[in-house]
Amino acid sequence: MEKQIVLEHDFGFRDGASTVMEGVIDRIDPSIKIKLLTPQVAAFDYQEGAFLLLTNYWHFRKGTIFIVVVDPEVGTDRKILLVQTENYCFVGPDNGILWPVMEIEKVEKIIAIDKSKVRKTAYKSTRDDYFLRPSSDVFEGRDVYCPAAALFLQGMTELGEEVKQNKLKKLSFTPRSLRNNVRDCEVVFIDDYGNLLLNCTEHDFNKFAEGRGCVIAFKNQIVPRIGRTYADIGEGELIAIFGGDFEHPTKGSFLEIAINGGNAAETFKMKKGNKIIIERR
Repeated sequence: MEKQIVLEHDFGFRDGASTVMEGVIDRIDPSIKIKLLTPQVAAFDYQEGAFLLLTNYWHFRKGTIFIVVVDPEVGTDRKILLVQTENYCFVGPDNGILWPVMEIEKVEKIIAIDKSKVRKTAYKSTRDDYFLRPSSDVFEGRDVYCPAAALFLQGMTELGEEVKQNKLKKLSFTPRSLRNNVRDCEVVFIDDYGNLLLNCTEHDFNKFAEGRGCVIAFKNQIVPRIGRTYADIGEGELIAIFGGDFEHPTKGSFLEIAINGGNAAETFKMKKGNKIIIERR
């Protein structure tokens, strides 16, 4: 089967960093197919990076390796992880960005990547003097993450020391309970249309609702209905949907609040991290 790497990061396109990462992979193994999930994770926002990885990775074929670089602590002693699961592999920093997928996938092995070992192994594999140059302390995505992923796909798995999953930093998208009949949800992503994505899946919602009606409220606004699609209400009206465009691998769609033909984030001055209440009646 053709080898495949998918990139996700917060570099954008302006400085060429995204394509340079592809070039480094190509130096090690030109046969690897490289795809770009997104280069536009909000700067430093590893929670957003975790959300986009969680809702997208499982659409790719098994055997794909994901390089995820949203790393405010780049160059420090925080760990760079290579997480091998039954179906996929993930390379990313130990800041919680990989935790949600580790909760779902069957983890087989987690390696704390040894930067020096990766560079030496890359040189031995390629005899390319490029890998003898000093590694950057602020562009480890290029100099550590990408070589490690490419080498792993070539079967070189001894790239660091094994670590336990329970020692890693955690990150959760589970809504918090305030009282028995109330869930305190949070806006975890705002798409380009201004739709608000909450940390509440359809499974979580239905389990909480127990077949009873629920009220969704924020900033003195009541969402009048939960529908199937934006067109279930008139233009300019507010709706909540489980639309399927941002979908948890096992728990269905994440709850989305939108204005048909409008921008909910701008209209209600909502930002990531703002609270939204779901109350069971």
